[in-house]
Amino acid sequence: ARDQELPSSVCVADFDIVQSTVRHSGGGPPASQTAAAAPATAVAGPAAAVAAAAAASRERLLAEGQVLTAVTQVLDSLFALSSPNTSQPGKSLAQQHPNLTLRYEVRISHRVLLASLMASCGVAPGQATEQVLAQCRTALSISPLDGGPTSGGVASSGSTASSIGGASGAGRAVRWGSIQKALEGLRMRPDAVNRVRTALMVLPGPLLPSLDRTSAFIKDWQGRAINHPASMAAASRAAAALAELQLLARYLSLLSIPSTCLILDPLMPMPEAYFSHTYFTVHVRLPHTSAPHATHSMMVAAGGRYDSLVRSCWPTHTAPGAVGATLNIEKLVDVMGGMLQASACNATMQSHSTLPQRDAQAQCNMHSAATVSGQITQLRCTSQS
Repeated sequence: ARDQELPSSVCVADFDIVQSTVRHSGGGPPASQTAAAAPATAVAGPAAAVAAAAAASRERLLAEGQVLTAVTQVLDSLFALSSPNTSQPGKSLAQQHPNLTLRYEVRISHRVLLASLMASCGVAPGQATEQVLAQCRTALSISPLDGGPTSGGVASSGSTASSIGGASGAGRAVRWGSIQKALEGLRMRPDAVNRVRTALMVLPGPLLPSLDRTSAFIKDWQGRAINHPASMAAASRAAAALAELQLLARYLSLLSIPSTCLILDPLMPMPEAYFSHTYFTVHVRLPHTSAPHATHSMMVAAGGRYDSLVRSCWPTHTAPGAVGATLNIEKLVDVMGGMLQASACNATMQSHSTLPQRDAQAQCNMHSAATVSGQITQLRCTSQS
């Protein structure tokens, strides 16, 4: 590992749900076979196949909702960990630092939706899509809700999340000039470049309003593509993917995940190439050290459905479906350690407010190092166990 400049250690937490069958997504027998195996009282014919496919879709999306619920529950409970190696034994980190909250957002997309939006821009699948997304990467790294010092739209662990309003895209808009030139360098038509801009800065945002905007975008696309069978087919696939995301949004609401932390980001690249349907990333929002009112994000978790990966290792028509998530514990501990250190430093600065700023900062550094060192060490041990 040292020769390859890899980290000497890594700690991640995986959570997966494996379902016995995924009847309509390509990971199991087709719906017609499922209908044939149903009791004799079941309705025969195409209606039964449609009903079986719908039931399988609901079951699959519910599992995806449960995985997302598990991830958010972990994030919401991190500061409930106790750290006995401190001057306040038995108290949780939240009790010791009541002003700290872990602010995060869950960005969601769908493989078929991504491919279809690229098709609407005249971008072929494969290398061409990768080239376009590579040019958009600088903007995609910014939260769709990052509109400046007052941007909201992130959930706070242990508290009611703030209202998110509409998507602003102001943070991404700053990068658009260079992206536009790069796309024009790829010989994209002006109308196609404009659709990329729409998918990058207008469609993303809070999940429910963004689903509505994306639905309107797809309907407009269908109207324009009425004489182009290939485009109509791609638009129909996009509408089907969007319907899945709308059902997932309903399940996430029933599972009590705050809507304020859920974001649709249609052009978000897949964390892994084998994700076959819905996929997501989780980002913690942190303040900029040089700009106290601004924030930046760090990805701490990713996941999605990977039926195709399971199917590649399984006999035909018997493969189970699977969806999962991976949390980077190392990053989470580093993030929390930084937050604890900042909290201790702020407290020390306030207690030494009568000292010159340089002396107060020195006292802050010494005190925060002594206070937080034991907490971070215990946090690593507790998180890993």
